[in-house]
Amino acid sequence: MSSDALSHLSPETKPVLAQSLEERINWVRRSRWIAYPQASAILDRLEDMLAHPKQHRMPGMRLIGDSNSGKSRLIEEFTRRHQPNDNYGGDHIICPVLAIEAPPAAKETDLYRQILTRLFKHVPSSPGAMRDDAIDILRAIQVKVLIFDELSNMVASPNLKQRQSLNAIKYLANTLEICIVGVGTKDLERVVLLDPQLKNRLRPMELPPWKLSKESRQLMMSFETLLPFPEPSDLRSSQTTGFILAKAGGLIGEVSELVTAAAVYALKKGRPKIDEDAILNCGYQPPDM
Repeated sequence: MSSDALSHLSPETKPVLAQSLEERINWVRRSRWIAYPQASAILDRLEDMLAHPKQHRMPGMRLIGDSNSGKSRLIEEFTRRHQPNDNYGGDHIICPVLAIEAPPAAKETDLYRQILTRLFKHVPSSPGAMRDDAIDILRAIQVKVLIFDELSNMVASPNLKQRQSLNAIKYLANTLEICIVGVGTKDLERVVLLDPQLKNRLRPMELPPWKLSKESRQLMMSFETLLPFPEPSDLRSSQTTGFILAKAGGLIGEVSELVTAAAVYALKKGRPKIDEDAILNCGYQPPDM
């Protein structure tokens, strides 16, 4: 088969065509980063925060998006780009970017416990000791950007508990002169409203649902370059892109699940591409909208 006939595939995908069915399916199911304009803009903003010189009022961000809109995957990509340095010969690793999952409820001590546990440190029983130890270790590993994923979980707690947790986050930012990133659903807006100072500091960035556009069709073309089929599936056509977005609720995580399921279905059926039957009958369950 000529290289022109495979122009719909990326260079790293073309050799996969010659592999076994199991290897091709594993290739399709691999987790990978696909860049798109809004994600690139957010990553650029995070890079700017990482490079920001220390000062008392450091910049911050709140990243808002629906469940499975790509928030956590974006944070994973940012942390992947800034892996900890083992710092052989030193007392601690050097970790400029640290991401932790926020506690399921707003509780100041749970916040410190999450930090200490994430860094494999002993958790003392005293709240004051927890706070001091968390600050000491964050300073020792030279954190510059501290990310709290699922911070919108706090909305289920009483306002007083939420305020206490927000004060703890603000205290960490001020004491260590670091950038804070809060990640969550739209409920995060309700949380930060309780602290106007933190709300102003954590500037909003959003990952809205995708709609049919030039950008969404380009996204589908990016997906297609990674699918080991000898024939183009033409996922970027307006009709197919629109159908996939509608079925997946416009959420990039759901789009990825749907395309992956359709690709695996087509491969198992011996199809040369993803066709309408694969998209309709691959077993994908759309999210409750």
